[in-house]
Amino acid sequence: SESDPDSETPESAAEQILHRFSGEFTEFCQECLLESPMRLTSKRWNETCAADMAHTWNPVLVHHLSEHSTKQIYSQIRPRPQNCPFEYCSHVRQGKPCWHKAGRCRSAQSEVEMVVWKAEHSG
Repeated sequence: SESDPDSETPESAAEQILHRFSGEFTEFCQECLLESPMRLTSKRWNETCAADMAHTWNPVLVHHLSEHSTKQIYSQIRPRPQNCPFEYCSHVRQGKPCWHKAGRCRSAQSEVEMVVWKAEHSG
């Protein structure tokens, strides 16, 4: 039945998350996203990103929130680490950016990342 939590699909989980946080999920080139300054680059028709460098396509999931059309917030949703502790980064809890190198912090960087990890963990 539709109310059976065991029958939840990834699509319905994503819909519930977007209903809670609004915004949208999209994929960008991981290499471009982690550059400084960050670049938001999508996929070309082939297996490369649309940047001039045409990196081999290695997508990263990003939650995009537009606040009043003036502030754009892009939050990377990293793959859930093995044996994930389901806790927020201590720096992020203090309202500061995480100072670990990209991909090194095993704790959630945002509320939406935590909710996605929990949804992935529950099936």
